[in-house]
Amino acid sequence: MRRDIQSIQEGLQAALGFIEDASRRPLSAEESFDIQRTRGLVAGALKSLVLIEAEVLRSERMRRINVS
Repeated sequence: MRRDIQSIQEGLQAALGFIEDASRRPLSAEESFDIQRTRGLVAGALKSLVLIEAEVLRSERMRRINVS
């Protein structure tokens, strides 16, 4: 599960890199809005992923305690 989370995180970080590259070229107002919105969504997903990872770790820890 942790590998899955890490893979998702790497993918989202790569997406942010592509978004940053795209925002460096001249953009129409609509394109600029779309890029800003997408950047916000990806950044939000990265923040949420940290919380998900913490919950997964907590669940794994509780499962190990209950098994012992």
